[in-house]
Amino acid sequence: MRTIPLGVSFALLTLVGCSSGSGSGGTTTPPPPPPVAASPTFAPTPGLFTTGQSVTLADTTTGATIHYTIDGSTPTTTSTTYTAPIPFTADVTITAIAVATDYTTSPTTQGLYQIAGPTVSVVQSTHDQTQLMAAQAATLFTDTTAGTNNVIVDEAQTYQTIEGFGAAFTDSAAPLLEQVIAADPSNYLAHFRLSTVYRKLHRPDDVKRELDAYTRYKDMHEKLTSIYKTLDSPDKTPGK
Repeated sequence: MRTIPLGVSFALLTLVGCSSGSGSGGTTTPPPPPPVAASPTFAPTPGLFTTGQSVTLADTTTGATIHYTIDGSTPTTTSTTYTAPIPFTADVTITAIAVATDYTTSPTTQGLYQIAGPTVSVVQSTHDQTQLMAAQAATLFTDTTAGTNNVIVDEAQTYQTIEGFGAAFTDSAAPLLEQVIAADPSNYLAHFRLSTVYRKLHRPDDVKRELDAYTRYKDMHEKLTSIYKTLDSPDKTPGK
């Protein structure tokens, strides 16, 4: 009767020993991975600006160090360390990461900052004349908003084809002819051509003015030409 409890106690001790995981058959749980550092933030927000700016980088991870590039490449821990706001006066792409002790490197953050050119006024005329020099929304031009057609000027050629480049006749001809007339008001052909441009632009008062100038200067030119021909005639002698 007294040996039975001893056998039971021994069996219980053996089971407790196995459940503890001691000995060569035990396993160890790996530690959890370190948390990921927060991605850097940019201020001001990336976008289009009319003047140069300075970009401030920040990170919410305690003790984080920010590394960045300004050429669009992916930064590493050997890239430039952020210590002060980053100034720019031309288009720039800033890419940044944050690293900190006991943290995994953050995901990259990228921002494109662009400097726009002057505001350009846009007008539109349609073939059905529903819009005639109608004002459109103004736009800003940058060197990164151009299309894929590059204009290459070959100095060895007098004339060459340029794809995707040009202007409407009425939009470009009027100011050019106005400049010609400003330099030489008696150029009657320029007055006539400008009147046709104004007619297409539906500017009747300007059309009348240029046609009057055309007639006046043309008559003057013809009279002067006639006088010069008379003076140069070989059968004309002084006193006759």
